[in-house]
Amino acid sequence: MEYQLEMEARKLIMILRHEIHQLHPLNRSPEMAYVVDRVAGDMDNELPHGPEFDRQLFRFAQKIDFILSTQSIQLSQLGRDAIDDIRRLANGEPLGKPEPERRGIQRFFAHLFGCN
Repeated sequence: MEYQLEMEARKLIMILRHEIHQLHPLNRSPEMAYVVDRVAGDMDNELPHGPEFDRQLFRFAQKIDFILSTQSIQLSQLGRDAIDDIRRLANGEPLGKPEPERRGIQRFFAHLFGCN
């Protein structure tokens, strides 16, 4: 996977991590939070690139799909879009929505870092 797509995948994982931790404790899945935190931490600490990054992202998408198939988790549209894009990147497909429709991701990071 090329560097730009790796950075996009890292952003999507960060969005998903934020979304999971914003859920009400009764709606939050401890398994999903653990998997997302663990993968995000591993990617931050190890900084994998190339084929190793592809393998980790593919395994991450499989784990998320398994959790979503066994539990009912309510996510915002941004969280669902992040999961869909992670799946696409893991399968080597192009991202789902064209750039103008990805404004939610830009707003998320602007809000997260206090920029408007």
